[in-house]
This record gives sequence, C-alpha cells and structure tokens, in this order.
Amino acid sequence: MEATRKLKAHSPETSVLILTAHADHSLLMDAVKAGAAGYVLKEDHPDLVLDAVRAVLDGETPLDQGLAMKLLRSIGEKATAQENVRPQTQTSTSGESTTSASSMTNPLTPRETEVLGHIASGKTNRQIA
Repeated sequence: MEATRKLKAHSPETSVLILTAHADHSLLMDAVKAGAAGYVLKEDHPDLVLDAVRAVLDGETPLDQGLAMKLLRSIGEKATAQENVRPQTQTSTSGESTTSASSMTNPLTPRETEVLGHIASGKTNRQIA
C-alpha cells in the first residue's frame, strides 16, 4: 500500500492494479484509499486477471466482487452501529444545534459510499461520474 501511495503521489496519472493473494476486504479498502485503480486476486482465472489489466488501461476500476460486497456490508454495519450510538442533535438554550463530543462519524462520506457501491457493481469511472 505504501508503494501505491508513493507512486500516486509522484505520478497521479499512473494507474495501479493490485494483484494479491490476500482476500481481505480491509486490505481492499486500504488499496482504494491508497489510490489503487483495481484489486484482483492471484487465485482468479488468468483471463480474469488479464481482463482486469485491460480494464485499468481503459480507465475502469476492476475489483474482486466478493471482497467488494464484504467491504460494503462492513461499511453498512459500521454506519448502522454508529447511528445507533450517535446521540441526537439537540438545540441549546441559545438556539444553536449541538452534538455530544462523544458522537462518532462515518469513516466515508455518503458520496464515497455511493461511489464504492458503483465500483462494487462493476461500473466504469465514466459511468460513475
């Protein structure tokens, strides 16, 4: 992930495809945060890996669908848990809205979650935009 971050910082136009043996949705999230354009597993059929390389070259975002769905479920569960813990906004005596300092925030914005859903469904960058 560090190599991807450094490469993207030095050359933002470069597309990075992660080819990994790690079927871990948290690593997929790390790869997306680092700027990777795609994330595929070494155990995938060679034709699928080749298709992923071609997709990245065409500006698409290939992700292992199973991992992407696990990631989306995890994000949804965290958001639901945070909503259940987050205190309601209250109005102070001065009329200002206040929220407890202990309230938790979603790690992704609603737009980031929406885009991640589009990526998981296999949409291209152009389609998402």
